[in-house]
Amino acid sequence: AVRKFIDENGGYEKNALYVTADHDHYLTLLPHFPEVLANLLVDGKSHEITPFNNTNTNSWDEAISAGRHEDDSKSQTEHLKDFATWSDEDIQNVAHFFGPWGSG
Repeated sequence: AVRKFIDENGGYEKNALYVTADHDHYLTLLPHFPEVLANLLVDGKSHEITPFNNTNTNSWDEAISAGRHEDDSKSQTEHLKDFATWSDEDIQNVAHFFGPWGSG
């Protein structure tokens, strides 16, 4: 989808293709991520890839600090969602999030 977008919008003379990897940091990409990223880059809004209400906190660290790793009353995913700062709408708008599906 990204290469097709590049081909249909001026080729590599007018576009850049950035290839990254999450290195097992649990970056979850939704199916429409390539389109969202391409549109943000083309529109000069790549800084909006992170939602404005991001608190720059690590949900994993916050959950462990709160002792959630010792609490079996919920799944890990449910515990993480308690500390997530991105809404479901944010996740759909930027088409990615950090953590397992459902943790936000």
